[in-house]
Amino acid sequence: MILFILPRFSGGGAERVSLNYINELYLRGYDVQLLVLENKGPLKKYLSEGIPLHNLRRNSLKTAIFSLYKKITKLKPRIVFSTLGYVNLGVLFTCFFLNKRPKIYLREANFPSINIKENRFSFITKFAYFQLYKKADYIFCTSQKMKHEFNSLFGISLDKLKILPNPVDTDAINLSIKECDLKKQEQIIFVASGRLVKQKGFDILIDIFRKVKFDFKLFILGTGPLKKSLGNQILKNNLQDKIFLVGYEKEPWCYYLVSDYFIMSSRWEGMSNAMLEALFCGTKIISSVDAGAVDELKMQCDDEAIILYYEKSELIETLNRLQSQTLTSEIKSNLPKCYYLKNSIEELIKYL
Repeated sequence: MILFILPRFSGGGAERVSLNYINELYLRGYDVQLLVLENKGPLKKYLSEGIPLHNLRRNSLKTAIFSLYKKITKLKPRIVFSTLGYVNLGVLFTCFFLNKRPKIYLREANFPSINIKENRFSFITKFAYFQLYKKADYIFCTSQKMKHEFNSLFGISLDKLKILPNPVDTDAINLSIKECDLKKQEQIIFVASGRLVKQKGFDILIDIFRKVKFDFKLFILGTGPLKKSLGNQILKNNLQDKIFLVGYEKEPWCYYLVSDYFIMSSRWEGMSNAMLEALFCGTKIISSVDAGAVDELKMQCDDEAIILYYEKSELIETLNRLQSQTLTSEIKSNLPKCYYLKNSIEELIKYL
């Protein structure tokens, strides 16, 4: 049995990745189960019916460690699969005390150097990466850049480090898009997507768009703790008729499809699922070079699919040169095939 572990059904990219894998493996006849710290969140509806779900009823990892230990001991999984940095560390710590340890597969959503830098207990986190991650059987990285970082910074053996492209459920997107009401507006339309947190850099985006000279609309999809401050920033700059905080969208692909550009302003990133989904929708990408391994992704795409910028001033110049894109009812995907769910799952199955 393969036991996947998530904190909850939040709307983040890492949770979407795990649910895509769980559902696809279940459809292919694998014995998969899911354990969550809390049984809540907007993505719960996407868990396929019939997959066993275990709820620890804990609101934090530190209060769940003993319950996690007991549940893994009881279930006796062959493989434990975890996909968020702090949960990965908790799983490694817990499994250290098991009499019969399962194989431990970790997927890393962000670069470990960033996780350490942004963690208030950075010294402890760095020590944990050094001491615990070597105990994993496999560590799945989203890019060569991430793989190199684990090897060079923490001495993780290359034999344990594997590239696993983020899975994009293209069939689900196609089904959703069939119901889209395609209406292109006269302005150039931008869309951004992600939790409203410091990492995503939406405050930077708002500051930049107040300097844009042409008529535009920017839709920011997502929710989070910075909603109020971002809303105030929009009002302060008199951009309430141009920039819209849409909120969480379970199926955001219609927004991607009718937008001219998907824009990434992240201060740091692993590999953005939203950006991959926008590429599948044929939407051109404008991205900060700090958004993970977007430079690697650009090398896999057509030349004009992704526009990179390094500084704010460069982005402003880029924006003021843009032209509206032609809207078509037929999707012309820019997403490399390795990110399609059916191909990504085949890569994972090699190690099961």
